[in-house]
Amino acid sequence: MTLALLMAALLSPAAQHVSALEDGGTLAACGLSGFGKTTIVQRGLAGSPRLVVFDPYSSLDRRRAAAGQARRRTWQGDAWTYEELVEARCAPLRASRCRVVLDPHTLDEAELGRRVSRALDWCWAAGDVDVVLEEGGLYSRLAVPLINRLSTGGGHAGIRLILIAQGWGRICKDARRNVTRALLFAQEDEGDLALLAPKIGRVVAASLATFKKGNPPVLWKQGDRKEETS
Repeated sequence: MTLALLMAALLSPAAQHVSALEDGGTLAACGLSGFGKTTIVQRGLAGSPRLVVFDPYSSLDRRRAAAGQARRRTWQGDAWTYEELVEARCAPLRASRCRVVLDPHTLDEAELGRRVSRALDWCWAAGDVDVVLEEGGLYSRLAVPLINRLSTGGGHAGIRLILIAQGWGRICKDARRNVTRALLFAQEDEGDLALLAPKIGRVVAASLATFKKGNPPVLWKQGDRKEETS
């Protein structure tokens, strides 16, 4: 058994679900904060040779971790701000192996959308990389053309796209319609449940409203049958 297969065998079913995302596929991990979606995605991508994580809170999280105040799991990798990556002429994205945690370094909507779009374009040019949009609900609607390119044509560039958000509806429609796998925890918004029902079934979607911490996530992949409806 190869090392990659051995590592995959040791993962939980949820982490295996992430690890098995097909080339060119898009996975959405959605649920309220604190249920473990980021931790599962991190474990599922632990063996990724080339990974770029967009995280607008990564610098803040690392500062709090250094001060012993962290209450959440931070992404591990080489920390870069948008400005630093521009100054480095995107060299880290061209390395044969990379693990880049990119902070767009702004929460202004217009500038955040511009920076995320430009950095996603760099990932497209580099190719053969797993791209994670952490806190994607903050900016997925601000970078629709590039997210649409990666979610529909990522296979041409060897890209897998992973979006993490607290609610299904927080992910832009262009990405949602191209999701091939989903990892779902508690959803409180009725609009999110209504959007999910045609995909995972009404009964399963309704169950997300009563999810408790510790419950295993709902795992869905393209082609799964939903329950029959009358």
